[in-house]
Amino acid sequence: MISLELQKEIGNKHKTFLVVIPSQKYNENTNELILSLTHNFNRVAYVSLNKLINPLKRTLQEKNVDMKKVFFIDGITKTAIPNPPEAENCVFVPSPDDLTKLSISITKVFQTFDPDCLFFDSLSTLLIYKDVNMITQFVHSLLSKVNAFGTMAVFTCLQGEKEEHMVKDLSLIIDKVIEEKPQQ
Repeated sequence: MISLELQKEIGNKHKTFLVVIPSQKYNENTNELILSLTHNFNRVAYVSLNKLINPLKRTLQEKNVDMKKVFFIDGITKTAIPNPPEAENCVFVPSPDDLTKLSISITKVFQTFDPDCLFFDSLSTLLIYKDVNMITQFVHSLLSKVNAFGTMAVFTCLQGEKEEHMVKDLSLIIDKVIEEKPQQ
């Protein structure tokens, strides 16, 4: 189980992780990861680039995630609902490809919510909009913020051909890459 391997590594709260997940296990594993993170940390900033805020919150509540511990940075809802109603513990970014506004929002959440951990779901979504070099630069910049604020970070991505080059590049700047084995 992916969260068990991550759990073993959480002792050093200033680490960065890239969790590579097979597509058939993606939802199950991301839910498991956020549940584990909310058990281990008091405040988790959750960057969602592929799940609308209301269904995401419902799913996490069904999985017994302590929602008071989570602040959402939602990069997808505004693509479906241009003027979403305000949501508690949530800021909306116009779209997943607006890396500048995403970065600014993450910084503001670091300054106001003071998370112990950043959960970034998912780098694979960024690959739809940006090339690998741009994503690597963005993650490198984000890691500087993570280190400056003394926060742990967990990035997720799908396991696949398209992601291989990105995982290889990011393994140079991320402390630990954890790969879930595909189902046989």
